[in-house]
Amino acid sequence: MKKKYYILFLVYLVLTSCNNCEFNNRRNLEDYSGIVVEKKYYEWDHGTKILFIKSGDEIKKFFFPTDYSYDVFWDKIEIRDSISKVKNEFDFAIYRGGEQIDSMVVKFNCR
Repeated sequence: MKKKYYILFLVYLVLTSCNNCEFNNRRNLEDYSGIVVEKKYYEWDHGTKILFIKSGDEIKKFFFPTDYSYDVFWDKIEIRDSISKVKNEFDFAIYRGGEQIDSMVVKFNCR
């Protein structure tokens, strides 16, 4: 009897777990606009890169793509830069001193 419940529990976990594409697609539905107040790079966590973006009184986390092709953009972003990523769009722009210094297309290879 315990084995049956264990198997049902495992099936439940598999069916309700979030995969990486679901996470990235949900992330694309949001907009990110504001001032970069912090950058974090977690080498121990598969190279996770997070931008902390302040907009009004709210601070949002933007999980930056870990694909190496985006490293050049990550390196350009500085604290106090403004960033903009519009909801349902893939364009990500970096502004410094009121001028756009660079932009990129952020695609997460998900459908």
